[in-house]
Amino acid sequence: QKNWCNDSLLESDLPLSFPPTYIENISERISLYRELDGLSDEDSLLAYQKRLIDRFGKLPDEAEQLLNVVRLRWLCCRMGIEKVILKQERMSIYFITHNPKYFQSEVFEKILRYVCSRLERCRLVEDKDRQGHPTGKRYAVIQQVKTISGALHLLSKVMEEKAYPQPVCSMNVRSGHSIGLTPFTPKGTDYFIKPNSPPFREGLGVGLY
Repeated sequence: QKNWCNDSLLESDLPLSFPPTYIENISERISLYRELDGLSDEDSLLAYQKRLIDRFGKLPDEAEQLLNVVRLRWLCCRMGIEKVILKQERMSIYFITHNPKYFQSEVFEKILRYVCSRLERCRLVEDKDRQGHPTGKRYAVIQQVKTISGALHLLSKVMEEKAYPQPVCSMNVRSGHSIGLTPFTPKGTDYFIKPNSPPFREGLGVGLY
């Protein structure tokens, strides 16, 4: 599948490393981090994992999560997600901003469908600065994501969603505290939230709750 970006960054408050109790030598750990960062496909990652197990024994949970970070970054590149923040059991996924065609793509349609069908835990946000001006960044926030493995499973599930040519849901742009999804899509694209859906709320960003 096409990669919408060359790399995806991750920020997290989770322990993502090789514990010293697993690999004692710090120079060896650094070397293995560099090797891991240079891997580019699942076959090479599985071979890397096998070498770790052969040399150091069964992977501890922190190491397994670290390997899944690589898988998560690969998946995000295919999904047009240039940055992931996973903290306090909440995942924010930032969409690419350099390619307007992305918001007309099948993969963005899948993300939008997933969010609109799970409004109790998901919202879409157009980022704003402290003065209330749009920064140009758009992202989705998904609650109840506790681990890297959980994030990987969730986004994999999103990619399995069926994409349809028809709008996902609908809502007209009004005034005050309501805002339509048109900021997320090129002019002429018709994505909405149904009138009986939970209302939008305002914060530093405005999104679906």
